[in-house]
Amino acid sequence: IAGEENGCHGHLGSKGSKGSPKQFKKLGIPMNTGHAHTSSIFNNVYTAGIFAMNTDFGYNKGASDWTNTDIVTYKNGQRQIIFN
Repeated sequence: IAGEENGCHGHLGSKGSKGSPKQFKKLGIPMNTGHAHTSSIFNNVYTAGIFAMNTDFGYNKGASDWTNTDIVTYKNGQRQIIFN
């Protein structure tokens, strides 16, 4: 979509390492990922949060930096992180 990579969940990095926005930035292409559960913008790498109505999964007790967010990509290539 608009020249951005949308097929990378974000969990796998290069050479078998764990993926991260910092690592994906080095690829030099705009990307939308989601593995981190926390939304962020790091240069051309946008990361969505979680998409859930109920965020109590039983294993995530206490304070959290998870965000209930999505990434919208427009035809002109601009992107926006929106809160659900």
